[in-house]
Amino acid sequence: MGQGIWKSASGRMGRVILTATLLLSSSTAGVIVFSVGSAQAQSTQTFSIPAGSLNQALALFGRQARLQITYNPSVVAGKQTAGLNGQMSAEQAIARLLSNSDLSFSFPNATTVAIASRVSQSSNVAVGGSTVLDTISVQGQSGTTEGSGSYTTTQMSTATGLPLSIKETPQSVSVVTRQRLNDQVLNTTADVLRTAPGIQVQEWDGQRSEPFSRGFYLNSFQYDGVALNNLIAMYGEHRSDTLQYDRVEVLRGANGLLTGAGNPSGAVNFVRKHADSKELTGEVSASIGSWNNFRETLDITTPLNSEGSVRGRVIVSRNDADSHLDRQATNSGLFYGIIDADLGPDTKFSIGADHQHRDIDNAIWGGVPIFFSDGTRTNFRRGLNTAPDWAYWDTENTNVFSSFEHRFENDWTLKLDAIHVNKKGDAKLLYLWGQPDPVTGLGLDPSAAKFDHDATQTVVSAKLNGSYELFGRDHEFFSGVTADWMDEDYIYQGGLNPAVFGNIFDFTGDYPEPGWATGRLRVSHIDQMGAYAATRLNITDELKIIGGARFSHIKTETVRTWTGARTAQIENAVTPYVGITYDLNSNLTAYASYADVFRAQTERDINDQYLDPVTGSNIEAGIKGSWFADRLNGSLAVFRSMEDNVGVATSQYIPGTTTLAYTTAQGVKTTGIEAEISGELMPGWNLSLGATLLESQDADGNDVNTQLPREIVRLFTSYTLPGAWDKLTIGGGLNWQGTTFLPIDTVDGTVRYSQSPYTTVSLMARYKFNETFSAQLNVENVFDKRYAHMMEGDEQITFGAPRSAFLRLSAKF
Repeated sequence: MGQGIWKSASGRMGRVILTATLLLSSSTAGVIVFSVGSAQAQSTQTFSIPAGSLNQALALFGRQARLQITYNPSVVAGKQTAGLNGQMSAEQAIARLLSNSDLSFSFPNATTVAIASRVSQSSNVAVGGSTVLDTISVQGQSGTTEGSGSYTTTQMSTATGLPLSIKETPQSVSVVTRQRLNDQVLNTTADVLRTAPGIQVQEWDGQRSEPFSRGFYLNSFQYDGVALNNLIAMYGEHRSDTLQYDRVEVLRGANGLLTGAGNPSGAVNFVRKHADSKELTGEVSASIGSWNNFRETLDITTPLNSEGSVRGRVIVSRNDADSHLDRQATNSGLFYGIIDADLGPDTKFSIGADHQHRDIDNAIWGGVPIFFSDGTRTNFRRGLNTAPDWAYWDTENTNVFSSFEHRFENDWTLKLDAIHVNKKGDAKLLYLWGQPDPVTGLGLDPSAAKFDHDATQTVVSAKLNGSYELFGRDHEFFSGVTADWMDEDYIYQGGLNPAVFGNIFDFTGDYPEPGWATGRLRVSHIDQMGAYAATRLNITDELKIIGGARFSHIKTETVRTWTGARTAQIENAVTPYVGITYDLNSNLTAYASYADVFRAQTERDINDQYLDPVTGSNIEAGIKGSWFADRLNGSLAVFRSMEDNVGVATSQYIPGTTTLAYTTAQGVKTTGIEAEISGELMPGWNLSLGATLLESQDADGNDVNTQLPREIVRLFTSYTLPGAWDKLTIGGGLNWQGTTFLPIDTVDGTVRYSQSPYTTVSLMARYKFNETFSAQLNVENVFDKRYAHMMEGDEQITFGAPRSAFLRLSAKF
C-alpha cells in the first residue's frame, strides 16, 4: 500500500476525456421526478410561478404544491408557459400552466401528478402519432431530498426516533440536503461538517479531523438511523465519500435516546440513497480542479424485473488529487450498490454494500511548529510538507447492510436493520517535535511510527412505531432494541534510531527510513446493548409532550499484549428524555427539552487508564418556525450543558505510545445560543444560514477547549434566475469564526497563541444546457485568506487551503 496509481497528469486527463466522451454519448431518455411531499389537489394555496420554461415552472409548481410530478422530458422540451400568480387549487394551477399546450395531466393518487401528451379516447397514440410512455410512479423514502432542489427536508427522526418535521422536533436539528451537497461540492464527510450550522471542526493533518458540537467532541454517527462506533481518525472516516448519501442530518445537543448513553454534543445521521426509480435513470460526471484534482462519478438506477418492484442502484466514484501541500497526493474511490424490493404493498426489503479506499502518498503527520526556539512565532508557507518520501497513509472501509420494513394493518411499522463494518488502516509516518532555530531551521526531533489497524463491528437493530388512542386523542409511540459488537487490533511499531532531521526551511522529503521495532499489539473489544421507548402525547391540538428513556449496557475491554496489561469497564445507565412543543400559531412553535448525559470515554490518562464516564445534563429551549408549506424552516435556541469528567487533552503522551494523554475537567458548563434558517425563500432562491455563540468553562471559571471558536456563522445561498435566464443558477457563501487560542510553553514562559477572527468566501455557478447536460464551477476561499487550525496538546498548527476552483460536467439520462 502507499503506491497510488494513475499518478501522472496526462493519465488523469485521459480519464477525464474518456468520461467526457461518455457524457456526450449519454442517452437523453429519462424521467424527471420532483419529489416534494404531499398536498390535496382541491385545497387552495398561493402560487407564484413566473412565465418562462415549462420544465422550470413544473419544478416550482411541485415544490409549492408539495406534489410529485412525473413526466418524460421529451414532452415538455422547448415548451413555454405564461406562469401564474394567486390563490387557487393545485388542480387549477396545473391546468393553467399546461393551457395552450398539447399536454394533459392526471392525479393517479393524492400526492402525484402525471403529465403526458393528449391521447384519443380509444388508444394510447398521441396526437402527433407518437406512443405515449406509461406514467412512471416513484415511491420515495420519507424525507428524501434528492430531486427536490431544496435545502430542507419534510421530516427527520435523528433526535427522537419519531418521524417529525424540523418544527415538531424539540431539539436543534439541521439537514444538509442532496442539493446542498451538490451546490457546495461537499464530497467528503469533513466537507459536510465544516459547513453544518453549529459544528466546529479541528483539523489535524491531511487525514484526521475531529468535529465538535457545542464545545464537545462529536463522536456519535448513524447510518440510516443505526448508530455505529466512531473509531479513531486513523481509519479515514472523516474523509469518506458522500456521493452515496441522500442527505446528512445533524442533531446538536444530548442524543442518548437513540445512540447509547447520552452525549452532550449531538449526533450525525448519514441517510443513504435508494433505488426509487422504476425506469433506467442515471448521471455521469467528470470534474477537474486545482492541484490536479480529477474526479469521475457514475450513478445508475434500474428496475430488475418487469414490474419494477425490485430495483437496483450502483454508484461509483474515483478521485485523484495532488494537494496544496508539497508532494502530497491522494487516490480514493467508492463503490456503492443497493437493491430495494417491494415484497408487497406493505413490505420492503433492502440489501447493499459500499467499499471505500483512500491512499495518501507523502502523507504529513501533524502540522508545523507555532514558535521558534527563541520564542518568536513561525511564519511557514502554507504548502510546507514535513513528510518524508517514504511516508504513506492508507485506509479501506467496507460496509454490508440490510433492512426489512413491514407496515401492519393498524399502521404500526416494524423495521429490522443489520450492519457489518470492516475498517483497515495502514501507515508509515514521521512526526516532528519541538521548536526549530529561526535562522538555521535545525532542532526538531523526529519520531517515526508504523501503524496497522483492523476493526470490525456488527450492529443489529429492531424498531417498532405506531399510533394509539388514549382519552379520545391519537398519540405516537416508538421503541427499539440494539446490540453491537466491535473488535479492534491495533499494531504500533516505533522507528529505531531515526536520523537527525535537517533544516526545515528547505526540506524536500529526503529523509532516510529507519528500521522498525517489534510491533506492539493492542486488542480492544466493546459490547453495547440498549433498549429504548418514547411516546408523543397530543395533549391538545397545540400542546405535545415527548417522553422516553433508554437503558444502555456498555462493556469495554483492552489488552496490551506487550505488557499483558488488561483494562476493562462495565457501565450501565438509564438516560431519560423529555421534550415539549406548543404551537403558538400555524407557523411558530415553542419548545423545550431535557436529557441526562452519561457517556463512557475511550480517552486515557497518563497512566494509560480510561477516563471516568462523562455525567451531567442538557437543557434546551427555543422557538421554531416553518413557512410556505414547510419549504422554509427557522429556529432560535438557548442551551445549557453541565458535565463532569470532561476529557481535555494534555501536552503529554502516554509512556511508550504515540497516544496523547488526557485529563478530566470538573463542573464544565457550556451555555449558548443558536439561530438557523434554511429552505426556499422564494421560488428558485435557496438559503442555509446558521449562527452559534457559546461559552464553555470549568468549575473554576477557566475556559475549556479554547482551540475551538466560540462564535460561528455559516451561510450559503443559491438562486436560479427567472425567465429567459432560467438555465443559470448562481450561489455563494461564507464561513466566519471568532478568535481561538492555545496556551503554549516557550523559553519566555507560557504564552497565548491566538488566531484572529476570519472569513472565507465561496462562489458557484451552474448552467443547464438542456435537461441532460450541465456544467458547474465552484471557487473556494475566493479572497485567498490565510488562516490556521490549532492542534490541542501538540503546540502545532495546520493551515487552511488557499484559493481553489473545481469544474464539474455532468449528464443525466
